[in-house]
Amino acid sequence: MQIVQSLNILNRTVSGITSKVEECVLASANQYDGTVAAYFEIVATNDNASPQTVDLDAGSNWAHGSSSQAASITVPGSISTPTRYRSTSFTLGLGSSYYFHRFQPNSADLTIYAARIVIVQSGTITDTSSQFEIGLYEEVGSALYENVYASFSNLKPWRYEAAKFDPAGTFYFEATAMPENYMGEVTIALFVDDGDYGNWSLVSATEINLTPGTASHYISSAFTPIDGRHLTRVP
Repeated sequence: MQIVQSLNILNRTVSGITSKVEECVLASANQYDGTVAAYFEIVATNDNASPQTVDLDAGSNWAHGSSSQAASITVPGSISTPTRYRSTSFTLGLGSSYYFHRFQPNSADLTIYAARIVIVQSGTITDTSSQFEIGLYEEVGSALYENVYASFSNLKPWRYEAAKFDPAGTFYFEATAMPENYMGEVTIALFVDDGDYGNWSLVSATEINLTPGTASHYISSAFTPIDGRHLTRVP
């Protein structure tokens, strides 16, 4: 038996960056069993004639913790067509490990169209973890103030179908976000519809209060989705 899981780190195009990007993904060896191999994968172009490097770093705390290199990809020089590259395999860390990609200082000519961790499980498998995206990278307007839900325009509703999960899974809402200091405390949450993209209502236990001025990864308490309903961020 084999399962391939893809955990997206980046869902926007970035270029001209010479440091850590804002997005991250949470992954742990505790979530996967059987024989496990993890890979760092990107889709990129390189306008420089020289090869350029993108690293995958791992840390125990996204906002403030120290990090170390988990994997690395070298993009050959003069690549004008978006091309997929994959690292050699690496071992996922135990506990809470936050993975984010970091550009080397000389990589301003790189454009990254996608970045992800690919996890390949084989053998006897009883535990795995999947990611279902319900939003994109987005900068919301300045009209957010304390005690309000952050509302977004680029929604990606996801439909839960119970028959496709055997056994039933455990579900969480998670996000990486950074409110500006003037916003006070801003809350994001998961909402569920009536089955036809209307009458959205709050999903209990998914409210997350964001800390202003700090880019952080957040994860809600576990919740139980409703069969046949769509889920999204604040609509």
